[in-house]
Amino acid sequence: MKRLALTLALTLAAPAARADEAPPWMPAPPPRPTRSDEARVRKLKRETTAFGLIGLVLFAGGIAVNVVALDLPQAERASREPDGSVVIERYRGDANWAEFAGGVALMGAGFALLSIAYVKLQQMRKLQATQ
Repeated sequence: MKRLALTLALTLAAPAARADEAPPWMPAPPPRPTRSDEARVRKLKRETTAFGLIGLVLFAGGIAVNVVALDLPQAERASREPDGSVVIERYRGDANWAEFAGGVALMGAGFALLSIAYVKLQQMRKLQATQ
């Protein structure tokens, strides 16, 4: 029985004794990082920063334009009072709604650029994880 146990132990330990190779049931180690991988990570980092900053500025600008469009009426209407005086009344007209549409477009463009920055950030993190 001792011989059988010793033979079984040596048979199972033989693949682990080879330090150069991993056992066949283990996944292969990730490839070594190369200079091109490092350059790709730097490029993705620059692109992520650029897309993120530009997207953030556009989104914030769209919010600012919308606040101004909805807060400051730009159309005027003159009306005559019963005493004969003329009152100029300001109201939200077509110019306000056009400005609001421009603000929404800026917010949409900013959101799209922020989404692209997020995708590039995920690519960069995935590439860094393999290094």
